[in-house]
Amino acid sequence: GLWLNTQRPEWNDANNALVGHGVSVVTLCHLRRFVVFLRTLLQRPGCADFAVSEEVAEWLSATGGALEESLPLLDAPFSDRDRKRVLDALGEAGSRYRSLVYPQGFSGKKKSVMRGSLIDFFENVLRHVDRSIASNEREDGLYHSYNLMSVTAGGEGIAIRRLGLMLEGQVAILNSGCLSPVECLRLLQALRQSKGLEKDGLLVPAEIANTYFYLAHQHRSAWTHELDLRAHSDLAWWNHAASGSV
Repeated sequence: GLWLNTQRPEWNDANNALVGHGVSVVTLCHLRRFVVFLRTLLQRPGCADFAVSEEVAEWLSATGGALEESLPLLDAPFSDRDRKRVLDALGEAGSRYRSLVYPQGFSGKKKSVMRGSLIDFFENVLRHVDRSIASNEREDGLYHSYNLMSVTAGGEGIAIRRLGLMLEGQVAILNSGCLSPVECLRLLQALRQSKGLEKDGLLVPAEIANTYFYLAHQHRSAWTHELDLRAHSDLAWWNHAASGSV
């Protein structure tokens, strides 16, 4: 769907409903844009090394080490055990950082982080993000938007369960920059075939514009700060138990 808001920041209903167990491909796509932006920023001529808090530098080193160690796993399908091992390593890096900073704050000590090591860090992050996005492609050429994670029996792995198809996931994929022009066209064609105009499953751009115009010019005596636009065939995920498209 599409939210049009006027007087408050955007928030994501689907994400809020998945707190604790949700794995958002939509958020991952937005993260990719930030990672690419930061990598490009660091690659500019004249960009020097950085002095950061010692605690942040230690977290960066531990996180980068975990990502570096898991690079060989990206060339094959992730097992539940592999997924837990990577998540544990990243979680331990975050836990050590919190155990230092939360009780007593920052020490005030600084440590130099080389520009080249930061570029390498973001390169490895990007490789993991792209691998994760690619693993969410469906057989029909569309992409999963949200998943649920659960610890397997015995606590030795983490399993992923897919949720139903959502239009916002396709928009996030197209906006992430991970697809080539040809791949974008292929995704749009798959989207049209799956939820095209004849199936009332897509929002018509001209009608989105009409609704946006109304929102911007609504009368002060009767107004709303939010409109939730949905295609005719969409099901309301917040009160519908269907497992199909939402």
